[in-house]
Amino acid sequence: MGLGESYRQALALARQELGRASGEELGRRVAAAGAELLPPGSPGAGPAGAIRVSFLGRPLLVSLPDAVVVPAGGASLAQEEPAVAGGPAPGQQGRAAGGEAAEVPQWLAILTLHYLNGAGGEPLTGELIPFRDLPGGRVYDSNFEKRVRARLVRAFSHQPALLLEVAARLGGEAVDMGDAGVRLVTFPRVPLWLVLWAADDEFPAGANVLFDSSVRSYLCTEDAVVLCEQVTSELIKMVREGEVRRQGA
Repeated sequence: MGLGESYRQALALARQELGRASGEELGRRVAAAGAELLPPGSPGAGPAGAIRVSFLGRPLLVSLPDAVVVPAGGASLAQEEPAVAGGPAPGQQGRAAGGEAAEVPQWLAILTLHYLNGAGGEPLTGELIPFRDLPGGRVYDSNFEKRVRARLVRAFSHQPALLLEVAARLGGEAVDMGDAGVRLVTFPRVPLWLVLWAADDEFPAGANVLFDSSVRSYLCTEDAVVLCEQVTSELIKMVREGEVRRQGA
């Protein structure tokens, strides 16, 4: 089974699960996720209403009962989309042919629905843990290194302050960690801490991503990998776009 088919199946299953939830259970999930349930007739709502939830400070609408995820209020969500045979090319999501909001990239739709379906409602604990401390994280830590930490090092270790600059555009707040540290809120109950160390005479450059331990109540480990990979891609994209603008100035 290819990546495209796996994504399509995962999205279909997640939509079915959310679509089956109603009444008290739906209200519980929405409240646990820090989202908002909109009544029928609200802008962008389906016949059973819609759910409003944010990702990196950008509002999303999840229509009910079909669980289609679209940007709300014209928000742009153009992070990299893994190549999917027969699907839209990266960067082509955003507006439908009629000018209405198109669906968000598949990875974001899947993460959003998994987040809503699995929200356990555990409050933030204040205990920060690395990826390897997630369930099965030690097995997949080398993969996380390649897809997330090593890319952060390559993009930002030469200029750690640049991480703070671009993260601030996503609502990131600087924290006193490493040579540059930032706290980013992805979904309302899933903050991330990105920490960067510049190279010195004794140690090479390094990066880490930390989670509140309550993340286990909201996302599985595989979803956490995709989440961090896409956040990293968004930060790197903003750096590249800034470099292009400066060169063209």
